[in-house]
This record gives sequence, structure tokens and C-alpha cells, in this order.
Amino acid sequence: MLRRLSYIGREGGVLKDLKKTPENLKDLYKLLLDECRRDRTNEQFQALKRLFAFLAFTKRSLNLGEATSIVRLTCPDESLDIEGEIIGRSSRYDNELEV
Repeated sequence: MLRRLSYIGREGGVLKDLKKTPENLKDLYKLLLDECRRDRTNEQFQALKRLFAFLAFTKRSLNLGEATSIVRLTCPDESLDIEGEIIGRSSRYDNELEV
């Protein structure tokens, strides 16, 4: 979020958001999930939630095919484009996917 605001020249917004920085890991995780849930179906949200959990505990980065397979376990209708997520919306989460 801060990168996006900084990129469009909204330093005031960046500074304001810095004051709202989560105080602990639990609050950070809640913020991440709230942002991830926005404008998505429950099925898409659950698929991304599963992928993020997998990324948090994997010993190596996943390739695009592996990430897609994980998402398809929860969201088989292909309504969630993993490659689009990597270069778009989810890119600001600094995920560990390799394209």
C-alpha cells in the first residue's frame, strides 16, 4: 500500500498510513487478509489464503505451475488468474512466486 501511494506522489498519505502500521504480527496478518478479501469471491479469497499459507511455510519459492495447482484445489473454475495476481494486485504483498 505504501509503495502504491509513494509511486503516485502521495507522501502525505504515506505518512498517514505509517501511523497506522500494525503493532504486531497478528494485526499485520489481519490487515493482509482484509486487503486480500476486497472485491473477491469467497472462493477466490480462500484460494489465495491457502496459497499465502503455503508460501509462508515452504522451504523454497514456488514456480507458476505449482502456485496455480495450489489455487486450483480451492478455486477450480479458473476465475483467479495467478499470473495476473503476481504482476498485479498481489504483487504488493511481496510474495515469493517466481514467474
